[in-house]
Amino acid sequence: MQIVIMKIFYFPTFKLICVFAFLFTEVLAQENNASLSSGRVLFDGYKVNYSKSDINQCLFNADKKLKVIKGPDGSDVYALKNILPEHFIEWKESAVDDKIIKSNLISIPDVVCRKDDMGALEFLTPIVDFLGWKRVKFGYNPQINRSGWIVRGLAPPYFNEDRLWSQIKIVPSGRYGHKYETPIINPGQSLDRITLQQIFLKVSQEQADKIFNRINHQPKIKENFWLEILNSNAPIQLTEGVKKAASILSAGYAAIGMPGVCAGMHTTNENAEIIKPVLHQDIKLFMKKQRKIYLVYDMDDNPAAREIVWNVQAVFGDLLLQAGADIRIVQLPGPEKGPDDFILARGEEEYHKLVANASSFEDWKKAHNIRGSPDLIVKYRLCRT
Repeated sequence: MQIVIMKIFYFPTFKLICVFAFLFTEVLAQENNASLSSGRVLFDGYKVNYSKSDINQCLFNADKKLKVIKGPDGSDVYALKNILPEHFIEWKESAVDDKIIKSNLISIPDVVCRKDDMGALEFLTPIVDFLGWKRVKFGYNPQINRSGWIVRGLAPPYFNEDRLWSQIKIVPSGRYGHKYETPIINPGQSLDRITLQQIFLKVSQEQADKIFNRINHQPKIKENFWLEILNSNAPIQLTEGVKKAASILSAGYAAIGMPGVCAGMHTTNENAEIIKPVLHQDIKLFMKKQRKIYLVYDMDDNPAAREIVWNVQAVFGDLLLQAGADIRIVQLPGPEKGPDDFILARGEEEYHKLVANASSFEDWKKAHNIRGSPDLIVKYRLCRT
């Protein structure tokens, strides 16, 4: 999406009409049809003012630090050649191995400035382009000094090429304080239906050896970690989030990142209608008789939220059980919320003890009096995946 500065002045009455229209309707942001002013997306025609230092820094980034990657829809999107320090530190604070960070993390600027062949200043919005937002999103205002990060992982079933899909974390948070945004791959699809895919992080040979040694497994396909996991009966941990999966991988376990509590299941059909949950196709690939599957969900202090998550976890566990898996529940004791927080605070050895003492699925349900009803997910629309 290109945003070109234009200096056109309209009558005050027309400006007032535009302001009210912006507040109550979504604005079509056609190419060359929007401008940025003080971090806000405005109608074509508003006067744009920027500080000179912001523009100079933005132009420097475009000249020296950018590369082109493919977006989820296959189109070209600008990204930064190097991982931003703040993104690297964020991942280190989740107890993630340096090699996993460097081989998976990509930083994307919110706004790119450049000059066209005529010397006119124009702006590109890579995050908006990556997400496939064809219309201006209320609550999201592109800013020169903001960025985001993505992690693609590898594409099943062969795991020999990058997956184009990824959620993006916007730093600081994006519209309405959302931490993560999900790309719209098919612009014509219902806005109620979210396309989610599992994240299979790239793993170095050193990290793969650490994981295989822990379970005394001799790999047949040493050069392709996830293909070896797929073809073997090695245990897998499923957790809600890519950073948590990266932290668990760093601790020495095969972990798949699910982009959300409900993301291991499909709960809507192609028409965005709620259906009884079925296993996500990426998860179904790994279902082998008696493969140990460890579910590692966050520890939520809010009883109401915890009850909802437990119900979703129970439904998901039942689907895995029906597919032949041996389900174990890793229960975080708190106060740390996620497994990455736990590993950072207490170390890998303490996490190993948690895994070793994981409850069986049935014992966990009995201990917390959890039934796990797919009908509740349908009735109360707990998931839209």
